[in-house]
Amino acid sequence: MDEYLLEINELRRRIAKLKFERASVVIIEELEAQLRILKAIYESASGLFSAGDKDRRLATLIWHHDYASPLLSPVAAK
Repeated sequence: MDEYLLEINELRRRIAKLKFERASVVIIEELEAQLRILKAIYESASGLFSAGDKDRRLATLIWHHDYASPLLSPVAAK
Protein backbone atom coordinates (compact mmCIF):
# COMPACT_ATOMS: atom_id res chain seq x y z
CA MET A 1 0.00 0.00 0.00
CA ASP A 2 1.45 3.35 -1.00
CA GLU A 3 1.47 6.61 0.92
CA TYR A 4 -1.56 7.97 -0.94
CA LEU A 5 -3.74 5.02 0.04
CA LEU A 6 -2.50 5.35 3.59
CA GLU A 7 -3.50 9.01 3.59
CA ILE A 8 -6.92 8.21 2.07
CA ASN A 9 -7.55 5.52 4.68
CA GLU A 10 -6.43 7.80 7.51
CA LEU A 11 -8.79 10.49 6.29
CA ARG A 12 -11.64 7.95 6.18
CA ARG A 13 -10.91 6.95 9.79
CA ARG A 14 -10.75 10.57 10.88
CA ILE A 15 -14.10 11.33 9.24
CA ALA A 16 -15.70 8.28 10.85
CA LYS A 17 -14.35 9.31 14.25
CA LEU A 18 -15.62 12.87 13.85
CA LYS A 19 -19.05 11.60 12.82
CA PHE A 20 -19.13 9.29 15.85
CA GLU A 21 -18.18 12.21 18.08
CA ARG A 22 -20.84 14.36 16.39
CA ALA A 23 -18.30 16.99 15.39
CA SER A 24 -19.07 20.08 13.36
CA VAL A 25 -20.84 19.27 10.09
CA VAL A 26 -18.76 21.95 8.37
CA ILE A 27 -15.50 20.23 9.34
CA ILE A 28 -16.80 16.81 8.30
CA GLU A 29 -18.00 18.12 4.95
CA GLU A 30 -14.63 19.78 4.33
CA LEU A 31 -12.77 16.55 5.08
CA GLU A 32 -15.18 14.57 2.89
CA ALA A 33 -14.48 17.00 0.04
CA GLN A 34 -10.74 16.50 0.56
CA LEU A 35 -11.28 12.75 0.52
CA ARG A 36 -13.20 12.91 -2.77
CA ILE A 37 -10.41 15.01 -4.31
CA LEU A 38 -7.65 12.66 -3.11
CA LYS A 39 -9.54 9.62 -4.38
CA ALA A 40 -10.14 11.25 -7.78
CA ILE A 41 -6.47 12.16 -8.16
CA TYR A 42 -5.36 8.69 -7.09
CA GLU A 43 -7.82 6.92 -9.40
CA SER A 44 -6.84 9.14 -12.32
CA ALA A 45 -3.12 8.58 -11.79
CA SER A 46 -3.63 4.83 -11.31
CA GLY A 47 -5.72 4.65 -14.49
CA LEU A 48 -3.11 6.53 -16.47
CA PHE A 49 -0.36 4.30 -15.13
CA SER A 50 -2.36 1.16 -16.02
CA ALA A 51 -3.09 2.50 -19.49
CA GLY A 52 0.63 3.13 -19.96
CA ASP A 53 1.34 -0.45 -18.91
CA LYS A 54 -0.97 -1.73 -21.64
CA ASP A 55 0.02 0.75 -24.33
CA ARG A 56 3.78 1.19 -24.67
CA ARG A 57 3.30 4.09 -27.08
CA LEU A 58 1.29 5.97 -24.46
CA ALA A 59 3.91 5.20 -21.81
CA THR A 60 6.65 6.50 -24.08
CA LEU A 61 4.72 9.69 -24.77
CA ILE A 62 4.04 10.25 -21.09
CA TRP A 63 7.65 9.70 -20.08
CA HIS A 64 8.90 11.72 -23.04
CA HIS A 65 6.90 14.73 -21.92
CA ASP A 66 7.99 14.16 -18.32
CA TYR A 67 4.43 14.10 -16.99
CA ALA A 68 4.88 10.77 -15.29
CA SER A 69 7.74 11.60 -12.95
CA PRO A 70 5.86 13.72 -10.41
CA LEU A 71 2.45 12.24 -11.17
CA LEU A 72 2.96 8.51 -11.39
CA SER A 73 6.08 7.58 -9.45
CA PRO A 74 4.29 7.36 -6.06
CA VAL A 75 1.41 5.42 -7.62
CA ALA A 76 3.77 2.95 -9.26
CA ALA A 77 4.94 1.83 -5.83
CA LYS A 78 1.56 0.34 -4.92
